[in-house]
Amino acid sequence: MTVIPPEGEPISGTMLNVSRGGMLVALPVELELDRTYQIEVTDSRGAFRLHGEALRLHLPRRGGNGTEAALFKVGFEFVGTNAAASQRLEQLLAGLAT
Repeated sequence: MTVIPPEGEPISGTMLNVSRGGMLVALPVELELDRTYQIEVTDSRGAFRLHGEALRLHLPRRGGNGTEAALFKVGFEFVGTNAAASQRLEQLLAGLAT
């Protein structure tokens, strides 16, 4: 999955959890909270985009040896989801449940 800021380069991340209302992702960089980002998710039919407001930020744990990649966990709430994106999200959730 990829987070696309209003300005700047897309940021590749990992989806940790997803629901109808939002998702938790791990990213290599910190995001500004209370901003809306585009979230591009890829499923079996290709890529689709959702809009999510970054509401929570969990700072990375400090590794014992300092060599581990530090990832920020960001919680997004979906906003302004259209019917087509909602349907794709439902299909994604159904696929994850099986």
